Amino acid sequence: VFSITFVGVHPVLPDLRHRDLEIHYKPMLPMKEYRQLMRQENFDIGLAPLYNDEFSKCKYFNKFFEYARFGIVGVYSNMEPYTYVIENRKNGMLVEFDPQSWLRALKEIIGDQTLRHQMREASQQTLRDRFNALACEEAEKKAIPEFHAESSTRKKTPFCMLTFRKMEDNLFRAILFFLTAVEHLSK
Repeated sequence: VFSITFVGVHPVLPDLRHRDLEIHYKPMLPMKEYRQLMRQENFDIGLAPLYNDEFSKCKYFNKFFEYARFGIVGVYSNMEPYTYVIENRKNGMLVEFDPQSWLRALKEIIGDQTLRHQMREASQQTLRDRFNALACEEAEKKAIPEFHAESSTRKKTPFCMLTFRKMEDNLFRAILFFLTAVEHLSK
């Protein structure tokens, strides 16, 4: 039996009762319950379509993390942010923004168990290689080297502490600006 589960959405679909198909709808869930559901259901394929617009391009590829973590092969829109992490037909499938492309991709991935297995393994390997703590620290050092510059006069401060101090400083400045503006306007 083939089944489809929608999590957090309830799309209006044509009457599909005549098909050998089960459709399930799950409400939006808190993260802990969502992860529990993902573990329990043992899904094979996850879909991550996005509208092809500037807002969607600014999103993060968290669906890749969610799917790879639970051994789910992902089918993603062929656009940012997914193109930052997905290698087409290696650790997921990238699909153009039209219904026929999605249908072709789904037919292929459903029918090819070997391809699904290879992409599942590769997506989990991508998590281990690119998103482990050491890899993330190295990427952050390259992106923001000034936070890691060693000085003989001070002990190296962890990145998270520097980030917190910078945020705290910016917040303090914003509050001072706001209070000054309120005082000025009241005069």
